[in-house]
Amino acid sequence: MQINAFKDLHDLILSRDLRLVSDLRIPLPTIKKLLSYISQNISEPYNASQVRRLLGWAPQTQKNLWEAMESIFLIRRIQMSGKKKECFLLEDQLEELVYSANSAESLRQAESAVYRNIRGQFFYSLDKAVSFESFMTRDHARVPIVIRVEKGVLGIIVVDTNRPSLSQTRSAGSFLKKEANSKIVFLSTQPIAPEVIDDRSLLCSIGSVI
Repeated sequence: MQINAFKDLHDLILSRDLRLVSDLRIPLPTIKKLLSYISQNISEPYNASQVRRLLGWAPQTQKNLWEAMESIFLIRRIQMSGKKKECFLLEDQLEELVYSANSAESLRQAESAVYRNIRGQFFYSLDKAVSFESFMTRDHARVPIVIRVEKGVLGIIVVDTNRPSLSQTRSAGSFLKKEANSKIVFLSTQPIAPEVIDDRSLLCSIGSVI
């Protein structure tokens, strides 16, 4: 019942609200295919060429639709640190789950949940001098959540075990080397006690933070 109500609501948003901010006349099922693509590729750099092959839209058409969907709080664009690329998230966890048909990896779903929770804590406070980014390199180093404030930079890597993997540890090292005055927090989905790894790295459970 809840899913049916959600689908009805989104049909209304896409057919009414989106038309108020954009003159694009794209069929509703096609727009939903883009939302499905975004929800199935959580935290991955948006690939305009792939979307063009999938939906037949020119990059400018895609850009116009992103901006329209962002203006009605349907998606959020996140800049990739040091890159011109961006990644996208649906604003709501339920939206993401429905459009992905639960096909997104559980770790990526945990990352997006952490992002939304932490972002909410910042943006409902009085401190506005904060930006959220995502870090990725050609060598596949990846820090999905990067919080940049005036005093420094914090990278967050979500892990689904008691310890970060070798690749996650290497990603953290690459990030710390790249970003001056930065630190890393590994957030585990497991119920573990907090552990200081070194003077710039901490391991703790998600439950101790959100």
